Amino acid sequence: MDVFPEPGAGWTQHRMHTYVATRPGEAGFVDLRLQPERIPVVLEDYRPHADQPAVQTFFEFLRWINGPESVLQTCDCALRGPEKVKSRKESRFPWVLHGRVMLMHREPGANCIECAPTIFIQHLYEQLQRVDALARLRDVSAGLNLCSVLYRDRCLAQPAVDGSLAAGPYDPGLGQHVMVTFRAHGNSHPEVWQKLNKFYGFLWTACRRTSDHFQPLGGFLPATPR
Repeated sequence: MDVFPEPGAGWTQHRMHTYVATRPGEAGFVDLRLQPERIPVVLEDYRPHADQPAVQTFFEFLRWINGPESVLQTCDCALRGPEKVKSRKESRFPWVLHGRVMLMHREPGANCIECAPTIFIQHLYEQLQRVDALARLRDVSAGLNLCSVLYRDRCLAQPAVDGSLAAGPYDPGLGQHVMVTFRAHGNSHPEVWQKLNKFYGFLWTACRRTSDHFQPLGGFLPATPR
């Protein structure tokens, strides 16, 4: 698996958290910690593929990472494909599945501490590489990027008429989330689904190790030695 920093993959402006749906059919932000039973319902990109083992693996991953055993949680995800590769320069394979998963610490303030999300993404990056080193996953890539966010309930600025918020550089509502983008290439639909299933398993292991490494309420700081 090719794991790499992807600094250009994020949004050019602060993303609002919690975010609201902007297009028909979108669910907006759903707190899966409080409503895990909605996982198979609100993920509109995944519903048409619910019979795929990869999707069921992802649903189980979501139940874990948003459950009581984890200090992390998800705040967004997307899935596209399987679809034809646009160019042979992109891949030697004709088919691709791609998407993203957004991750954050479930304690909002931990995502707003300077340099703390950087520690988080570095640890996750290292764990993904270590998991892959044990059993190489071919023709799959994972890009990691920090995305700027603005927490509505922490922001000091008053909403504009259109509901937008303009925060100053030191606003306590400014933070960062980790975005993991993934691409699985293959010769057929079954092959790309199989590779995606393995990737979700790798991501689950890396997130579990990362969660275990950090204190539940201490931000992304190393756990205190015992």
